Amino acid sequence: MADGVIWYEWSADVFREAEETGKIVFLLLEQRWCPLSRLMDREVWTDARVAEALADGFLCARVDAARRPDIDRRFRMGAWPSLVFLTPDAGPIAGSTFMPPDVLLNAVRNVRQMMREKSGEVRRRLIEMERAREAQLAARSDPARKPSPWMLTRVLNMVRESADRDQGGFGGAPKYPRFSAIELLLHLSLRLRDDRLRQLAADAVDAMTQNGLYDWDYGGYFRCSLTADWSAPSMEKLLADQAWHLRLNAWLHRLTGEIEYREAAEGTLEYCRDWLYDPAAGLFAAAQASDVESLHTLEGGRGYLRSADVDRTVFTDANAEMARALMVAGGMMGEDSWVEMGVRTVDALLQKACPPGGFAFHYLEDGQLHVPGLLQDQAALALACLEVYQVTGEARFLQTAAALCRRIHDELREAGRQGYLDSADPCGLRRLSLLDRCYEDNVNVAVLFARLARLTGEDEWLERAAAALAAFTGIFERIGVEAAGFGLGLLEIFAEPVLVTLECGPGSRERDDFLRACVGERQPPALVRFEEKTTPGCSARVRPPQGEECIADSPGALSAAISGALENLALEPSDWQIDS
Repeated sequence: MADGVIWYEWSADVFREAEETGKIVFLLLEQRWCPLSRLMDREVWTDARVAEALADGFLCARVDAARRPDIDRRFRMGAWPSLVFLTPDAGPIAGSTFMPPDVLLNAVRNVRQMMREKSGEVRRRLIEMERAREAQLAARSDPARKPSPWMLTRVLNMVRESADRDQGGFGGAPKYPRFSAIELLLHLSLRLRDDRLRQLAADAVDAMTQNGLYDWDYGGYFRCSLTADWSAPSMEKLLADQAWHLRLNAWLHRLTGEIEYREAAEGTLEYCRDWLYDPAAGLFAAAQASDVESLHTLEGGRGYLRSADVDRTVFTDANAEMARALMVAGGMMGEDSWVEMGVRTVDALLQKACPPGGFAFHYLEDGQLHVPGLLQDQAALALACLEVYQVTGEARFLQTAAALCRRIHDELREAGRQGYLDSADPCGLRRLSLLDRCYEDNVNVAVLFARLARLTGEDEWLERAAAALAAFTGIFERIGVEAAGFGLGLLEIFAEPVLVTLECGPGSRERDDFLRACVGERQPPALVRFEEKTTPGCSARVRPPQGEECIADSPGALSAAISGALENLALEPSDWQIDS
């Protein structure tokens, strides 16, 4: 067995063979950028003893967690790599994270012996675990509690309680960026006219940028810190993270005028362009890994800075998030080229990853599409399409977003239950017990559906947005800072935006000037929609949440109207039962 472990692709065939032969399925979940996953690749899977042990009674399936988030979500052991022993019907027998060869060999012997001598007991325990899981899933939704504005009070309090007032950010070590919490604080700082909330968000961004998470040599942000003070970064960089950092820094620059936020945003995009962007494809690579072997061999310990460490896989959700960040940040910072780059990215995604009339695929690799129909991709791409619609006025993007939303609603629901499934066929095993409604995906769907309702005037999407959140009314108060996403969904559903309606006649030469005014002045929570009129010329209506609608008949007047509406934006704390 000198060639190492024999790996199979995850498929129903593997489990069918395991059933027929009485073998155990050994699942490896890994990330290409993960140092410990790479370490196991070098030192464990090439070990002849490990290969020989696993060849005796096991079928080994190797799964990249980023490429199969549906599998990762169900079987990860809290971190990567995850090593899981499964029955032929995908029941978890035992599992762990990183194990050196001797420890893994011992685990293999123990599992083999346990299934030989106590298989009946193991299967009874799995049945009990399955029942407990079903009860836990059912308890996520409290039928007696519908999503309501008052819930935002509890969400805001949990975010405040989780804040690290000394070192910035939220929670302790290992310290992760809590993007939704920062975004929620910025939204509420505007709605409540409360500078303390904005400062709490700014403190989190400042701490990440100044204390270790930002790469001052090459730009971009590292994934997390192993310490609470941000000083020990885990040095991989993920595209989806860069999108969040880009958007939040741009928004803080818009709100404060401070040059440091602009510089961080520009440096983040420069890194993405230099290391992750493929101009020929018009799309971004997934991530850049840290390299354990070379961390101490290159100048400054920057061993991750090798092009070979870039995972060139194109993920739909991460590219859609980056496209949306480019358009939002570009508008707020007056960078037209960013906006144009975001539009091109969405166009490329629609051409290459989303067949007409179908679901988007999760990733594109070597010219091939893989894993269709994951909820996270549909929501991210539809939100990006809504953003393109607002910066270009092209109706086809609104139509594409609406079509994706209809597919989500029609095909990713489970009868009799609130919320939307993360996949119509999770893991490709046709096991109903594996159906799940992912919290993160559903809060994104709530935001998506609510924005579609505002942009189309179709109020049924607001009801569907509330249904997505209703799947978690039983647990949102118990998940701490992670409830911030739930709060963002509540805001989208129950808080009216500044709604700008641009009306243009046929062949209007003023259209581009009006559109430029919209892009330049718009920031959350302003939305832009378009109406055709039969008479020549352009005009716009700006409807704030409070007060009277304003008519603007010139680009200058439109800019002033949007700016005024945002400056006077308010959310009555008494209406939402918020302690401001």
